Amino acid sequence: MSDSDSELSSAPTIPSDATLEKGLRDAVAKVFKTNNRDDLTVKRMRTAAEKALDLPEGFFKGDDRWKADSERIIKDEAVSNEKIAPTRFSGRISN
Repeated sequence: MSDSDSELSSAPTIPSDATLEKGLRDAVAKVFKTNNRDDLTVKRMRTAAEKALDLPEGFFKGDDRWKADSERIIKDEAVSNEKIAPTRFSGRISN
């Protein structure tokens, strides 16, 4: 195997868009289940999803498309969960 072949085989496999989105939504849902809303930030949700999906650190923020999409997905999921379990944190999600 050449050096270039070994570099290709060690590159992380990026999951499908649907799996990435589900990972982000699951991270938000977990915060609502634990009722630890202090953890509800875009940065923390991205990091949690990256760890859960075994992605490289900074994947969501480092990809132009996923930087915007991940923020939108996280905020959308937080709003959806807020409708189910409203709190004094309604509508407040920091970056």
